[in-house]
Amino acid sequence: MISQKEYTYNVVREIYGEIEGKVELSSEQRSQCIGMICEGIMNKEVMFSDNAWTKYDTEDKVKKYCSSLLTNHLKKDKRLNGGIKYVPANPGSRRESTDPVIKTLKLFIQSLDEGDERIEVAQQEIDARMAEIEAEKKKQQVTIDVDLLPDELREKLGLEEEQSA
Repeated sequence: MISQKEYTYNVVREIYGEIEGKVELSSEQRSQCIGMICEGIMNKEVMFSDNAWTKYDTEDKVKKYCSSLLTNHLKKDKRLNGGIKYVPANPGSRRESTDPVIKTLKLFIQSLDEGDERIEVAQQEIDARMAEIEAEKKKQQVTIDVDLLPDELREKLGLEEEQSA
């Protein structure tokens, strides 16, 4: 059995031909690729977990999955995207889905009727929590080597006191 990544790459090469740079499929080529990938999954030639079979239990659902799979690999597989490291358009846009407080508050809001005043309170808490997460993230990313700055500038910026703290 072959991995989805390798199977997708092989299908694209078969349909597209020689790959030089970024692959840009026509709508017809895209449809052919999706059809072949779907067929490979349905014929159990391609790895597809038991959980995936439970979630995508019809050929139509598998076909929709294959469309997303193809798009994903065209963006992320360096053999198909011109050798470029993939950078997400909105990094961190899913951070709220992993934070238990935000997740719980969003579920709480969904359970309320429109116009309930508690929605506003819960949304304010979500916004505050997201700001807190963002602030923590920024603190972790910034490393300042104050030793590279001249002494007088460090003094003006008040970095001498912070460094010893």
